[in-house]
Amino acid sequence: MSVEGRRAARFAVVGVGNTVITLALYALLVSLGVHYAAAAAIAWSAGALNGYSWNRIWTFSRAAHRATMMGKYLAVAVFGLSLNTALLALLVAGLGAGEFVGEIVALPIVVLTTFSLNRHWTFGPHLRELAASRASR
Repeated sequence: MSVEGRRAARFAVVGVGNTVITLALYALLVSLGVHYAAAAAIAWSAGALNGYSWNRIWTFSRAAHRATMMGKYLAVAVFGLSLNTALLALLVAGLGAGEFVGEIVALPIVVLTTFSLNRHWTFGPHLRELAASRASR
C-alpha cells in the first residue's frame, strides 16, 4: 500500500473512532436527559479533540503541533458542529425524526465534509512538506 493509501486508511480509522465516541457520548447524554442539541455539541467536541490528537500524531506522521494547524482543525470542527446542529434541527424539529435517528442521518454528511476540509486544508501543508522532504532525499 502506498504512503498516501496508508494515510487515508489511518484517517478513516480515526474517523470511525471519532464517530463511535461521538455517537456513544451523544446517546449517553441524551439518555441522561441532556437536550439533544447540547448533547450533540458536547459529543462532537469530544470527537473533534480525539480526531485532532490522533490525526496529528498517527495519520500525518507525527506532524508537529502548530497553533495554525490546530486553529484550522478547530475551525473545521466548529463548522462541522454548526452543520451537525443545523441538520439535527431540520431532521428532529422540522421533519419529526427521532433524536438518535437524526444524528445517524446527519453524522455521515458532516463526517465526509469535515474529512475533506481537514485532509486538504488543515493537514495539506504538512503533507506537502513531507512530500518535498522525501523528494529531496
